[in-house]
Amino acid sequence: MTDQARDSFTSLLAYYESRESGEITVGLSKGTVPSDQQAEELRKELAEALKQHQILAQLSPEEKKAMEGAASASRLRRAKAKHKDTTGEASSKA
Repeated sequence: MTDQARDSFTSLLAYYESRESGEITVGLSKGTVPSDQQAEELRKELAEALKQHQILAQLSPEEKKAMEGAASASRLRRAKAKHKDTTGEASSKA
């Protein structure tokens, strides 16, 4: 059980380290315990994150580069759209 918990924690760290900011926010809210339904949702989210980490770990360098390029392009499009929204510029979709 300890090895499984350690492996899960290692996977979580690797997942968060690979994210754009590289920051891991850890916090404890006194007195808040998730309900059974919330705990189940959190388990599902964790399982999905671990699955994504495993998939990303298996990508070739070329595939990783292509995904990084797509992510960069997507961030740029969102930033431009946000700028248009905040400046009131009209959208120029073709």
